[in-house]
Amino acid sequence: MANGVNEAEDASSSGKLGFILLVVKAAGGLTSQTESPFMKHLILRVFLVVACVPGRCFIQSSWQNDASNVNVIFDDTVLFKAKADSTIACADSCKIHTVKCRSFSYTSNTKECRGYGDPLQGRVDQANTSLWKRVCRREDYKYDPAFDTCIRFSSIGKSWFEASAWCNNDGAYLLITDTKEKQQATKSGLHSSEFRTHFRWWVGGYDYDDTSVNDFRWINGEPISDKLWSADEPSHVSEHCVNLYPSNASLNDLPCSNQEYFVCQEDLYP
Repeated sequence: MANGVNEAEDASSSGKLGFILLVVKAAGGLTSQTESPFMKHLILRVFLVVACVPGRCFIQSSWQNDASNVNVIFDDTVLFKAKADSTIACADSCKIHTVKCRSFSYTSNTKECRGYGDPLQGRVDQANTSLWKRVCRREDYKYDPAFDTCIRFSSIGKSWFEASAWCNNDGAYLLITDTKEKQQATKSGLHSSEFRTHFRWWVGGYDYDDTSVNDFRWINGEPISDKLWSADEPSHVSEHCVNLYPSNASLNDLPCSNQEYFVCQEDLYP
């Protein structure tokens, strides 16, 4: 293809989870001969890792070229150094490394791949090098450093179960605020002004015991710490779903049928 590089392997026909890797090198330069709906929205210098099963493909991770850091490497916060045959192979090294990186550089003439944590420090000039950063897979999600994930606010009132299903339809799930630091970030962090647009939000906590014995857990199965609740909460045996109050950075229980705003999160490291 004249304006693109096709480095795709489609394993969807085998009936097993496979990967299609797409690279966009120039505007209009798509890398697949068959254009699916999501490909129409690819932007300049982005490549996606797409997982496929029979009849369906979904974006698994997304990398964007950092135009502000051309022909440079970084000597600090280096998670690993390795040889790689291509930019895509370097991205794959980031994915399988024990500490998954937020960005990587690839030097084409030496085939050196470097994976980085945050923040990028120790800048050094290095010719023939491009830097790539993880970005949210969907344009309506925003990266939040306190959660190290992508989040999306919905100002449409839904029950907890409807909100959970809505997030799932995005390939995401309701926000998990499982530390005091994360909860404090909703009050004073990067996106605190958006959290403050509403006084409470559904998050991904639920009481898995419908008796008077509370068994509140995050949707990943982890118990919700007593330290994360507002005073005297949880308070009612009929309130099984968890909402967040940004004003005091704490949790409360409510009836699951309440129509509330909610926040989804989409992992950067699937």
